[in-house]
Amino acid sequence: MGIDLYYSPGSSGCWAVITTAKYLEIPLNLKTVNLIEGDHLKPEFLEINPQHCIPTMVEDEFVLWESRAIMRYLVNQYSSENQIYPTDVKQRAIVDRLLDFDLGTLNSAIGQYFAPQLMKGEEPNPEKEAEMRNKLALLEIFLSEGPYAAGDSLTLADFSLLSSVSILEAFDFDLSMYS
Repeated sequence: MGIDLYYSPGSSGCWAVITTAKYLEIPLNLKTVNLIEGDHLKPEFLEINPQHCIPTMVEDEFVLWESRAIMRYLVNQYSSENQIYPTDVKQRAIVDRLLDFDLGTLNSAIGQYFAPQLMKGEEPNPEKEAEMRNKLALLEIFLSEGPYAAGDSLTLADFSLLSSVSILEAFDFDLSMYS
């Protein structure tokens, strides 16, 4: 029983879910999916998730994928204290905006810069690096508005953004120009 999380160690979205679960003290049964070997395309995984993406969460008969959806589910299902995902509509909208910024803007730029290097052995693309640095500069502006990304309290947005930036550190990308 419990919650199975199909994940890949190199995925920032997976780490955002794992961080959320750890913060909420929710145990996860981690199940590694090797994307390079095509584990996500095997019939047994496609039965669970026809979109064949990670992370994918399985709790009893309930299956959910997309990292930010899983994060929100964990808070809504297991936390009576919603400080990390505020109940105030305006505060929650700010957290949602930052989650969307991370997934659709920052994380996308990181992927567009690193994926060709990792998957195809290509040289770094200076234009993609400039785009990524532009997104990091936006993040720095957001972080200057308070001790946390969405203001005065730790939220899901912090877990998500931290996971994306941590991937850069894992690749020894120079972040010294950011505070």
